[in-house]
Amino acid sequence: MKPAEADAWNLRAATAGDCRMYWEWANDPQVRAMAFRSEPIPWEGHCQWFERRLASPSSHLFVLEDAERRPLGQVRFDAVADGVFEIDVSVGPGRRGGGVGRVLIARGEAALRDGAAGRLCRALVKPCNAASLALFRSSGYQECGMVSGPGGQEAILLEKLL
Repeated sequence: MKPAEADAWNLRAATAGDCRMYWEWANDPQVRAMAFRSEPIPWEGHCQWFERRLASPSSHLFVLEDAERRPLGQVRFDAVADGVFEIDVSVGPGRRGGGVGRVLIARGEAALRDGAAGRLCRALVKPCNAASLALFRSSGYQECGMVSGPGGQEAILLEKLL
């Protein structure tokens, strides 16, 4: 990625029209392999989940687009406690490994912060997910140790104060 290229990218709030894209990205084999729940996500269940997330004031979903308005990735922040948000990020197939993730996280954090400091963002990452660990570390997240993640699986907890 060239720095000028990222300048033309736009972060926008997710809409109902993004439901299928989120589902396709979530069911990508590479994503499923690194997810805490690796089974494919059924369409109907995803639609219900996505609709609830869009309607919830506790969830903030964003899509990063290139200059031609093609989606590059998504970032989601879910409130898990007062001032504490869990972050979920995925980069679209064909765009991984090129710096999209760092831009996505930085712009998503800026949108979440929206002038209010003191928000804590947490990421849970499977120990075998080297790419996500590197992404969060390079985005300023600090490792806080091992915790029990979804389904009781081991997870590395990373945190960053915005």
